[in-house]
Amino acid sequence: MLINAHLQVDGFAAQCDVLTPVEGTSTLGKYPYEPSIFVGTYSISNEQKLALSYVAYVLERLQSTSPAAGRIIGMDGKSHTVKLGENAKALRPLLEPLHEWMTAASPKPPPLVLNKHCPLCPFQRICQSQAEQEDNLSLLNGVTARVMRQYERKGIFTVKQLSYLFKPRKRKKGNRKAPPVTHKVELQALAIREHKIYLQELPTLSRQPVELFVDMEGVPDRGLYYLIGMLVCQGDTTEHHAFWADTDQDEHHMWQEFVDKIKQYPDAPVYHYGSYEPRAIATLAKRYDTDAESVIKRLVNVNSHI
Repeated sequence: MLINAHLQVDGFAAQCDVLTPVEGTSTLGKYPYEPSIFVGTYSISNEQKLALSYVAYVLERLQSTSPAAGRIIGMDGKSHTVKLGENAKALRPLLEPLHEWMTAASPKPPPLVLNKHCPLCPFQRICQSQAEQEDNLSLLNGVTARVMRQYERKGIFTVKQLSYLFKPRKRKKGNRKAPPVTHKVELQALAIREHKIYLQELPTLSRQPVELFVDMEGVPDRGLYYLIGMLVCQGDTTEHHAFWADTDQDEHHMWQEFVDKIKQYPDAPVYHYGSYEPRAIATLAKRYDTDAESVIKRLVNVNSHI
């Protein structure tokens, strides 16, 4: 068994935590090897399976034998076996352009598209600066490479050009119900061009004498929760409560403390930000057989009004 193996061949390199020998022959010696990697999560994601598949790809080029399976060991020490052939189909289209760039005499850089992975990349500042100089469409929220191609087919290549496409819809006479407010990249582009803030619709929040603000924290890949913070606003006074679960077993006690406290304010709206809190409350209510219907009805998602 090989530990902390550095694999390098034909310009590709990979770090593998454990290489386990299996029956057969390879160019490395007596045995071919299968890879194992350790991850810092309890559940296994598709990205982690893809990472293991890449290690297997480099290993295959080294030992001239394709490993049939690999293993991912999670935070709880459990070993998850992954059949590598299934992930190879998704991996190879990603590696082909990389190989072309490595072998080309003067490779052209890939087209610039900012995305959610940029904060992890060492080239983030360079790309961000270039995107601003180009007035790149990917500066806008939700504009992916596919969306950019759709706009480019219409002759739209910059944020400034896109901003001229926004046209506010007129509400039909007799239609009292307002259309749902959705994110419009054309309006965002207009706001950037004119350095203004636009409101599609004024928020309709009725303030109450007592208002509650709730924020919850958990470990997503375990489905567990360890903190519920609640702010009670009553007139000019505010009172903060923090309910903690130091261990997995404390979660029930934390939840019950929160339920007991929130029941003291049966008419107060419960403000939260995003969809995390409603899902967490529904999950905990089901897990501990609690009637939380009255709390769920009082939830107000502040994010939907912004």
